[in-house]
Amino acid sequence: MKSKFLKASAAMLAFALSTIPADAATLLGQTIKAGWRLPNENAPFAFGFSTPGNIFTVGNGVEGEAQLSAIRFLVDFSDRSATFTFLTNALFSTYAFNGIVFDQQNGGLFTDIDSITGIAANRVSNTGNRLAINFAGAKFNAGDKIVVNFASGVPEPASWGMLLIGVGGLGGAMRMRRDRAVLQHA
Repeated sequence: MKSKFLKASAAMLAFALSTIPADAATLLGQTIKAGWRLPNENAPFAFGFSTPGNIFTVGNGVEGEAQLSAIRFLVDFSDRSATFTFLTNALFSTYAFNGIVFDQQNGGLFTDIDSITGIAANRVSNTGNRLAINFAGAKFNAGDKIVVNFASGVPEPASWGMLLIGVGGLGGAMRMRRDRAVLQHA
């Protein structure tokens, strides 16, 4: 019985720990390179970005301004989100892919996407160290915003509960073993 209790507690603890995201780090301090891709995600296309080499370090405030022909928008990464604010009206031509990609340069990864506003979710992809936004055929007005929120890395309340039950169960099982060992030697 005690062995089953110990195994169940260990299983709950292992499950709870497995639900905590491995990469719970913030984006602050990460080095990211911006690039435009057209007519597909693998075809680089010239565009303007306000930082040398299109590379920036995520910090406080706007990281840069992107410009593709007459279309301009601000790029602002924070610890857990990316916000794109259009400075001009924009009508993007239709291709398989017509958009901006952000590649992590120092081995960091974007965490899972938690929510997206301002653009359809199927236009945003996150493949670990690359975030891509496909604007193909989309229309925006000056002042429109796209916000991509990344998962916080903080476990859900249920995960905390499982973690506490698992740790408590292991502690209880260890205490029962210790008490039994003391009684046998007395």
